[in-house]
Amino acid sequence: MGLRGAAATAVFLAMASPASATAVAWAGVGGGSIDPGFGVLDPIGPTLDIRESYARVTGVAYDPTRDVIWSFQPTGRDRTPGTLRSHDPVTGAELSSVVEPAFTTGSDRNNLITDLAVNPVTGDLWGITYGDSSSQLFIIDPVDASRSALGVDGSHVANNAAAIAFSSDGLLFSTSYNQAQIWQLDTATLLPVTSWAFAGGNPLGLGWDPDADQLALVSSEIGGAGGETVSLVELGGGVANIATLTQVAQFSTGALHDITFVPELDRNAAPVPLPGAAGLLAAGLAGLGLARRRRRG
Repeated sequence: MGLRGAAATAVFLAMASPASATAVAWAGVGGGSIDPGFGVLDPIGPTLDIRESYARVTGVAYDPTRDVIWSFQPTGRDRTPGTLRSHDPVTGAELSSVVEPAFTTGSDRNNLITDLAVNPVTGDLWGITYGDSSSQLFIIDPVDASRSALGVDGSHVANNAAAIAFSSDGLLFSTSYNQAQIWQLDTATLLPVTSWAFAGGNPLGLGWDPDADQLALVSSEIGGAGGETVSLVELGGGVANIATLTQVAQFSTGALHDITFVPELDRNAAPVPLPGAAGLLAAGLAGLGLARRRRRG
């Protein structure tokens, strides 16, 4: 699928990330927007540049082990298998696409995936669903998109779209639409460890900004602003456990579902020479890989 540079209208209110921040934010955009699909949030403009057009994308996650971005596109029907895709982290171009195996109609764990996240400790791709009675968590096979059930998200039982994200050191966070709360979950039991309440907004997606070392929350109508917003989340301590949201972007046109961040690595650095024949071969292979990076960028 060809690349496009179409943009949805966006207004960036304040940039809370450090001035030296280099992570690139990618987002999944829903069917309610003028130009849905998968694209990059560009603070210069500002614009939401759609790089690949799909009817809707409900989850995105950067995978540092494979150096790809995963996205999930539902078919529009909860019990119909969706499509798992991988994308180039520099250009956003689609690299692979696979449709999930067929479901058994009626199972409450077979509804559509509403968010993706990569566990930095195990390298597994996790997904969470909009459940019949509760949200289910899965490990998703990156080859055939099949799901291995992990259990129920123990933080809530409401029939709402949910979102997950891992911190850089492997802490698992969850949130749910219509519940202005963020939970930290035990990765083994999926039960809440602690939680934080915040003021306003319906949570839609979670990501982890490695530069700010904070969660990023996609939500609707924070502070009555309208449209979708992106905020950095400061998880407060004390008895109240309040999460403070610092809004960094507001989109007047669009339907953001999820966000992920790709560290802007030095992809053009020269390989370090290694001694001996084996070292020369390794350096040559590394050089080929870096040349590929230069072509992609």
